[in-house]
Amino acid sequence: GGGAGNALHWLKQQVIQCNNTKYSNGTKLKYGVGFITFALQYFPQAFEYVLAAKPTAIFFSFGDAKEYAQRVKQAGIEVISQVQNVHDGISAAEYSDVIVCQGEEAGGHGQSGLSTWTLLLLLQEKLRELGKTVPLVTAGGIGDENGLIKALDMGASGIIMGTRFLASVESSLPDEDKLRIIKATKEDTVRCRVFDLLCPPPWPEPVNGKSKKIKRFIFSQIILITGRALKDKWSMPWINNEDELSQPNVNKREVKKFNEGNQSLSIVLAVYVYFCIFSRLTAEGGYSLWCGTGVNFVVKTENAKDIVHRIATNAIQLLEAKAK
Repeated sequence: GGGAGNALHWLKQQVIQCNNTKYSNGTKLKYGVGFITFALQYFPQAFEYVLAAKPTAIFFSFGDAKEYAQRVKQAGIEVISQVQNVHDGISAAEYSDVIVCQGEEAGGHGQSGLSTWTLLLLLQEKLRELGKTVPLVTAGGIGDENGLIKALDMGASGIIMGTRFLASVESSLPDEDKLRIIKATKEDTVRCRVFDLLCPPPWPEPVNGKSKKIKRFIFSQIILITGRALKDKWSMPWINNEDELSQPNVNKREVKKFNEGNQSLSIVLAVYVYFCIFSRLTAEGGYSLWCGTGVNFVVKTENAKDIVHRIATNAIQLLEAKAK
């Protein structure tokens, strides 16, 4: 995950490691790099570096990546675009090799309103009407073979999992945070604007419940960006009072309290999951961890390859049994 592109040194280390890694048969590792599209205008060097490194795919989310996609394709790299609504999906179909339908069940930043499955069906229908054929994959709340089979049955070409890998051996999360993920259920997560209001990242600022366009990289439709994470002592008092927290005087006061109660702010970039996790360390030693409703499927720490292999194997067995 390249995130906003602001951790260039870390990104270079990861890309070099991937380029130097080979499969057991000696062929080069296939890997992708994900970016928050609208933020690349502030960190163009990150995009240029990755483009020159020639990964298998570049994954864009939150913004119109048309200008970037043209150069990516010219370099022989696949373009994957993640969208949260039908309007953005139609736009992304003009330049994407694959479109990811991210439902509101997903962890981290996204949009409220459409479930993963509803978005998939609506976008499928619209693309058929327009005569466009772009593979669609689903993201949000999926973490086992049943979710994979459901996606395939509904016409998707595959799935994206993020939360499922948070407690994996390869995850950069500290052990105590992996344990929080393992113990959590989907009811422990919430999608709202509170996390960003308390610790503002470089996302479009909300205006009357909507989001401003940032230069030319946000889609023409004005959208509301929200985030799903584990509930914590900072978010709970404000989950049903976002409008009050948005008031300048209240926000200034609460952000100050939040900052005074935090020891640090860290960014954990999970290579396997293609998205950026902003983790906030509180004075009590707890984090506000971005994660989706798929947290229900995380019950222990295990290797990422074992997670993928088990889900794929179980799905094949179920499909074969279904075909008999």
